[in-house]
Amino acid sequence: MPKRYLLDTDLLIAAFRVNRKAVSFMAGLTGDQLVCSTVTYIEVAAGEFRRDPRRDQTLRDMFQGFTLVPLSEEIAKRAGREVVRIGSAVAKLRSGDLAIGATALVERRTLVTRNVKHFALIPGLKIEDWSE
Repeated sequence: MPKRYLLDTDLLIAAFRVNRKAVSFMAGLTGDQLVCSTVTYIEVAAGEFRRDPRRDQTLRDMFQGFTLVPLSEEIAKRAGREVVRIGSAVAKLRSGDLAIGATALVERRTLVTRNVKHFALIPGLKIEDWSE
């Protein structure tokens, strides 16, 4: 059975920019593993729209075949709980990262990111580094 992944923004951006390791990692995924948070979509969209505000088709092409996990009340509550659990270290995590981490926890998925040190602040989060 294939691993249940949630793909982080850094992997997708690296793959879209044709980073060899990122492209190789993505090539090994099945359709059921092409899953990311809507927060990741927001982060990628922001970068694309900075380049050109007319990049709607580019975004559709980039995310074709992906499943987007929407933010839900359960994910929002989990992110809030993680803020309390992490305490003062929470300043090192952006709210988007907390939402992505909470999504992985709620969906029982392994977060695929090269930002392991950052996400390791979230207790119980399974992380796989795509860059190794």
